[in-house]
Amino acid sequence: MVVITDMCTVVEELFSNNYQLTLNWLCVYLVSVPPTKQRLIAKYAYVANVNSPLGPNAEINLCQLEKMTMIAPHAQQEFWWFVEMDDGRRGYVPANYVMVCHLVSVP
Repeated sequence: MVVITDMCTVVEELFSNNYQLTLNWLCVYLVSVPPTKQRLIAKYAYVANVNSPLGPNAEINLCQLEKMTMIAPHAQQEFWWFVEMDDGRRGYVPANYVMVCHLVSVP
């Protein structure tokens, strides 16, 4: 049995070896907001809107495959999540630009 301890690592490995695929087959489509402290990975790059309706400089930039930790969903805008990036930056990101990293066991 092969145990994959971090789905984020699997995604990085696939892309670093130039596999021709989309992230959709790895996506977990969420029915509800993930619990706080959940590990996330960026599916796509995103450039923050400095004049965001969420507030001035509330959004942060994302690079594809960048890792982060879920802090909380926005109080009124459920499709925006407040996250902390691994480099310490904090801010809102669009929920559909990230996916949850799961621990997976492969037989």
